[in-house]
Amino acid sequence: MMHQIEHWFFNLDPFEKGLLIYFLVLFIIWVWKYANNTLNEPVFSFFKPEPDYELAVNKKEFVSEVVRWGIWNLSYQGADQKRKKVNVEVSYYPHKKIHGVFCSSQNKIRIYVNNHPDIDRLIISSLHEVVHLLQWYSDKKNFQNRYYKLLQEKTYEKHPMEIEANKMAAEHTESCRNYLIATGKLRIKN
Repeated sequence: MMHQIEHWFFNLDPFEKGLLIYFLVLFIIWVWKYANNTLNEPVFSFFKPEPDYELAVNKKEFVSEVVRWGIWNLSYQGADQKRKKVNVEVSYYPHKKIHGVFCSSQNKIRIYVNNHPDIDRLIISSLHEVVHLLQWYSDKKNFQNRYYKLLQEKTYEKHPMEIEANKMAAEHTESCRNYLIATGKLRIKN
């Protein structure tokens, strides 16, 4: 069988060989992109570009609305269903290491808005911090100690509470974005 394939390939004219190699390279690139698709991005995103968004409100109002949406729409076992308010602060100064933080002692979410390359990343960071708020609601007494104990035992990337916050934020980004478009806080650029 292999001999037949070799014989067939070597009997092709140079143009046919070049075309075959070209499509083989495209296939390999496609397989590589699909195999390394850890963010569940569409494989064919280079054929159909994602729409570009722009804020219809200022960044503080936008982040506050994302946080409000997250508090009411993300369910978390053990979190009080009478969701209390949280202070939302935006910082326009870039932070070298983080995109946002939830401070339980001040009941505050701070988002470094200029650390985000696009709107979806800003939504993800804001929802990520809402998940930490909900984690705190579910176990106020032990939240701080548990968080820092796990941080010492594992790296930030392997921290179970961070993994959970990343997963929940990513799962709800599209729903939140659709809500923001429907309420006029976000619009699709033409």
